[in-house]
Order: sequence, then C-alpha cells, then structure tokens
Amino acid sequence: MNRRTWILTTAGILIPIILIVALFVAYRRGRIGGDVLTGIADAVGVEREPRLFEAPPEEWTKLISAMTRGDAWADLAYELEWLAANDPTAYEKHELRYLHARALTAAEEWDEALDLLDPEIEEGDYPQLALYHAARALDGTGDEENASRYRRRLIEGHAGSIYAIPAVQEELAYLVEHADPSAALSWVRSLPSAIPESTRRESEAMAIVALFEEDRSTAIGAGLALLARRHTDDAAERILELFERENVAASLNAEQRYLIARTASSHRHFGHAIELLRPLRQAIPGRLDDINFALGRAHFFNEDFASAEEAYRYAARVARSRAWQSRFFYHASRAAQLQGNDDVAESLMADSIRVRGSYDSTAASLAQRMRTRAKGGRWSDARADLEYLRKIFPRGETIIDASLAYGVACVAAGRNTEALEVLGRIDRRRLDPYERAEILYWRGRALESENPLGALDEYLDVLRMPVATHYKHFIYERFEVPEIREQVDAAIERRRTALTTAREDGLLGDARDIQREIVLLSDHSVPELLRLGQIYALFPQYSAVLRATPAELPSLPLEGGSKGERLIAMGLYDEAASYVDDLYPLNSLESALTRAIVDRLGGRTRPSVRAAEILMNRVPDDFSPHLLPIEIRKLLYPDYFSDLIWQESQEHGADPRLLISIMREESRFDPNAKSPAAARGLLQFIFLTARQIGEKLGLEGLRSEDLYEPETIIRLGARYVGDLMKEFDGNRYKAAAAYNAGPAQSKLWSRLAPGDGDDYFLATIYFDETKHYVRKVLNSYQRYAEIYGDSLFADARENPEQDLQ
Repeated sequence: MNRRTWILTTAGILIPIILIVALFVAYRRGRIGGDVLTGIADAVGVEREPRLFEAPPEEWTKLISAMTRGDAWADLAYELEWLAANDPTAYEKHELRYLHARALTAAEEWDEALDLLDPEIEEGDYPQLALYHAARALDGTGDEENASRYRRRLIEGHAGSIYAIPAVQEELAYLVEHADPSAALSWVRSLPSAIPESTRRESEAMAIVALFEEDRSTAIGAGLALLARRHTDDAAERILELFERENVAASLNAEQRYLIARTASSHRHFGHAIELLRPLRQAIPGRLDDINFALGRAHFFNEDFASAEEAYRYAARVARSRAWQSRFFYHASRAAQLQGNDDVAESLMADSIRVRGSYDSTAASLAQRMRTRAKGGRWSDARADLEYLRKIFPRGETIIDASLAYGVACVAAGRNTEALEVLGRIDRRRLDPYERAEILYWRGRALESENPLGALDEYLDVLRMPVATHYKHFIYERFEVPEIREQVDAAIERRRTALTTAREDGLLGDARDIQREIVLLSDHSVPELLRLGQIYALFPQYSAVLRATPAELPSLPLEGGSKGERLIAMGLYDEAASYVDDLYPLNSLESALTRAIVDRLGGRTRPSVRAAEILMNRVPDDFSPHLLPIEIRKLLYPDYFSDLIWQESQEHGADPRLLISIMREESRFDPNAKSPAAARGLLQFIFLTARQIGEKLGLEGLRSEDLYEPETIIRLGARYVGDLMKEFDGNRYKAAAAYNAGPAQSKLWSRLAPGDGDDYFLATIYFDETKHYVRKVLNSYQRYAEIYGDSLFADARENPEQDLQ
C-alpha cells in the first residue's frame, strides 16, 4: 500500500467516526434532536444507551438513576427538556418538573433552572429543596443578594431540611464578605434551634474570626465565651488558632489563660499548652493540682515522657491531697515505663501504693506492678500484689483485669494449675460477654496439655456466644494443635451420630443446634454450612432471614405516591433522606433492609450501616452470620472508597484491608464524621497528627477542613498505617493498637506481653477502649476477607491507572 492509498484508507475510517462523535457531542449539548442521532447511530451500528424519550415510562427510573448516580446531569437535563417539548402530557403526568430543575442546576444552566424552580418554591411539593437550588442558581447568575434571601427563607422556614446546614455555611460566607462582621455574628446567634449545635458553634466561631480585625475586644470576649461552653470541638479549635496567631493570651487574666491552655491541650497544641501552664502554677495557686496534672498530661501526650515524669514527680511533692499525690506518682510511673525504665517505674508505683488511702491510682499501680513483676518472673511478688489488690478492692473492675493478666502470664509460663485457680476465682456474674469470652479462652489454653477435651469445652462455650468476640478467631488457630485437632474431629463425629438420631426422631430443633455446633467445630466449612442452611429453611424465623429481600423501591410511573416515594422514583436518593425514616421504619427485617439500601444509594454511609446493624436485632442470636444473604453482609461491611484505599495503600505500604477496617470502625465511612475530641473525617484524625504526616507527604498549607475530604484523609491514613505497619513488622494487632493509643503505648504492651502471639498481645492491652478497638478492627478485617475474598479491591487492581476523581 502506497502512502496516498494509506492516507485515503485511514481517512475513510476516521472521518465517519469523527462525524458521529461530533454529532453525539452536539446532541448532548442540545444542538440537534435525538431522532437525528438515533438514525445515524442505527445506520452505522453504534451501540448506545436508550433515551428517556425512546423508552416506556416503566424504564425511566432505571435510566434516570443511572444518570443521577453517574453525575450525567447535563444529559438528563437535555432529555427532560426534549420530553417537555415533545411529550408535555407525559412530562406533566409524571411530575418531572422538579427533577428537571435539579438537573439544570447541577448542569449549571442557571437561568433555565430558575424558570422551573420559582413555581416549585411557591406551589411545588419540595419548597425546602427548591429554595436551596434556586439560591445556587442565583449565585451562578451573580445575583448574590437574592440568593441570600432564598437561603434565609430556607433556614428560617425549613431548618430541618437536608440543605439547611450548607445553606447556613454559604450564607455566613456571604455575610462575612459583604456585610458588617458584627451583623454576621448577630445573625448566627439568631439561628433556629433546629439547626444542630455543632453547626451553630462552628458558624459562630467563623463569625468571631471575621470580626476580630474590626473589633478585637468584642471578638476575644465572644471567643472566650464559646470556649467556656465547650473547648473540644472544631469551633473551639478555630478560636484557639485565632488566639495563637494573634498572641491573645498575653492580654488575658490567669483564669482565661488556663481556659486557653486546656483548649490547646485538647487539640494537641501541646507546646502552647505547656507555655501557658507553667506560670499558672503561681498565678492560680488554688488550682495547683489541676494545673500540674494538665502540665504533665501535655508533656505525656506530646510523647516527651522524660519531661512528663519530671512534671508528675514535682506535682507529687507539692500535691494538696493524698489522692492527688497517689495519682501523680502513678502517672510518673507510666511515663517512666514508656521510656523503658521498669525499675524506676516500679519504684514510683510503690510510692503511689504507699500513700495512705485506697484510690483508683492505688489499684492501677498495684495492677501494673503485678504485670511488671509477672513479666520478670517474680511470681511470689506478683501474687502478693494480686492478693493485696483483691483485699482492698474486692468488687472493683481492676481485680478482674489483674486476675486475667496474672492468669495469662501463668499460661505463658506453663503454670497452668495456678492459672486455672486464679481465673476460676473471678466472679463470672460481673463479667460482660467480652470479658467472659476472654477468660474462657485462657482457661482453655491452660487445659490444653492435661485435659484437651476440657479445653475444647471451654472453646465451644466461646464459639457459641452470639457476640463477635475476636477470641473465636484465636480458637480456630488452636484447633490446629494436634491434641486439640484430635478432640475436634472426635467431637464432630459424635455430633454427626447425634444429628442422625435427632433427624430420625423428628427433633428438628435438636438437629438445628447439633448442626450449628458441627459448623462451629469445622470453622464454617461450606458443606456443613449448606446442611445448616437446609435445616434453617424448615424454621420460619430462620427461613425469613435466608429469604430476606428488600421491598421494591418506588419507580415511575407512580400513581399517588408520597413525596419521598416520588423522589426515590426520580433517582434523587440523596434528597429523599428526610422521608426515609417514615417510609422504611426499622421495625421489620424487610423494612430495615430497604432502609439500609436507600441510605446507601443516597450516600448516607453511617445511617446505612446503622440500619443494617439494627436489622440484625431481627436475626436469631444463634443464626450463623456466614448464612446471611450477601446483600446484608455487604451492607454491614461496605466497600466504600475502595479504589482510593487501594491506590494510596499501594503507594505508602499500608495493608488496604486493615485501612478499610479502621475506616469502618472510626467513622462508618462518613466523610463528615466528628468526635467530641475534635477528631475528623473518615479516619478520625486529630489535626496536629494530620499536619505532621502531611509534612512528610509534602502537603503544604493543610487546613483542618481538608480532613473532611476523602482523597486527603485517605492519603494521610495510608501513609500513617503504612508507617505503623513498618514500625511493628507488619503486625496488624500492634498497628491497630498504635492507631488508637499511640505507638509508644503499643510498644509497651508488646514488651509486657507474657508470650508470643497475637492472643497474648491482645490480653496485655489494659486500656478497655483500645482492647475493644483492636477487637472490632480485627473482626472487621476477618469479615472483609470472608465476604469479599480477592474481589475487595479487584477493580482497583485491574485498573491501577484509573482516574479516581
């Protein structure tokens, strides 16, 4: 083929393609009719999506939902425009005007949107929604004054609307830019009580910052009043940053500086807190113990443990009461032990114990000294601590923790008889299910060598428990021990024989219970699960779960549907939020399942997971979770943000399944999640931690608001989890503990663990919050593996270069 022939041939191929693409773009921009493009596409055999104006109304909801969920608003707007012009009867019959207005707004066709929104505001079914979109459209046209008027109508008349909070934020930004800052502050203070307090406080803080340059004195007074009401939330941190930037503390009295110091400490601004607290010891002598404790705490959480120890030692010398003195000695011992100085720490624990009286710090010091002594093999001293603790705190929670710690240490040392004796003295009536499971597990460990059948009985008690205790996972690891494996196999055979007898006698309830135990003993093998499922199908309450399906969602054409149903039928799942509670109450399996699905479609991640969790209250306690319908399992453990998680985890060496498990437990995948302690976003980062990690990533100018952006916080989280995985040699349990309690504390637990293995490490964690946190995260880690297998991040693995924006 010569060059001229090649050019002509290529042109013959490319020109029709270019023509079709140009026509398609013109069609999308509304410059040619759908019938023209349809004819061309059909003539050349190009596959295309069916159009609304081609499909019957029964297919409209599916087509509309695909466009709304795919952000193809311009396409939807054009197709609705064509329908309104060419089939106005259908357009009016199916009440598509509001959907059309919403699509035009999203496509930034402002004038056309306003033409449809104004009648919706005055006479439509969704004035609270239309007002917000009209305000956006007015802003788009440059009419900011009328946009403000519409927002105020929304806030004052529909404070419970899903758009009330963004309307407040946008109106405040407008007032700050265009009005007197004092007027902005006054407006914020007049917001309806139906607006959430967090939004009112955050708006007040922003108004105070805006007012500062104009009226410093009034702004400072308003800021202090806001901190006095609460000093741990986002609003307080905004005021704190203003005060730090402007060096406001220098002009304040001692009590006001103390308030700022406590705020600074709450938000991890430890350097500023320490700077303020030191001189306050003389300035406010009546608060000496409180100030000294705050100073030691600031050093401690800044991980300057040497300075923390010194501060607590000084505080103990000048303490105004014995209770405070014991408390200071105990915290000094904690700081010493985190530096690796066990001998010094033990001496300080002894100082705390010697203080006359019985305080919480006395119990904590005794328990920690017992752990330290047991780790060092000083059994008589450790046992003496345990008995003294039992004598002076016989009903306290600490004796349960200490007895468990001593028993676990005995198991690690092969002192199994003593372990059983100590664990047996724990009053089981006072235990929650998680404590009970842990004690049963360690009793099983103590019985393994001498009485493997007895060990199996203890393990089975744990496996039967309805709560998701992570010790079930450890038990399946123990089932691989040869002596236990032999007992497990024998137990399965005994139950198979009993199952046959129960079936022959028609005892279906017994058959169900026996087969469930076979499933537990077999670690949920698929054949045994299928047999259990067959038996479940014979019982109405179990069969209802196996067959659980959501209600059919409303769809067009919809005759006489409610407002919420019409929004769902139009694919506007996000705006249906205000109606979902009434449409799908959580009082039945089907309704709760439907609610979880609608919330998921509307992007309401936390309510979706919550609805799925409440749904589980309708499931029998002994129902095997492996037999739940896959839809329910995925609603309980969704894979939101999986592409971003995979991409950033690959970049920073994190375990993506651990990262998504942490995200589930931290925020239930809500990007706007906030904790009372000012942790933010999907992974609940404190801003100081985020800023430190951001510096490593080259993220300059990171703001606290950035933590609500999924792309930003997932990148930060992947780097942090990746660093923790490296620091702890890939151990997920230690990394998860460090994520919650800090790396130094996780290293201490690792050092004090009486034996190797994740079970010993988990048992050594003596912060209840962290122990529960690690249990929940690693349970989620297991569930994600069971539910998704290799498919969890499959799309991201197959398309690593995809655009995640």
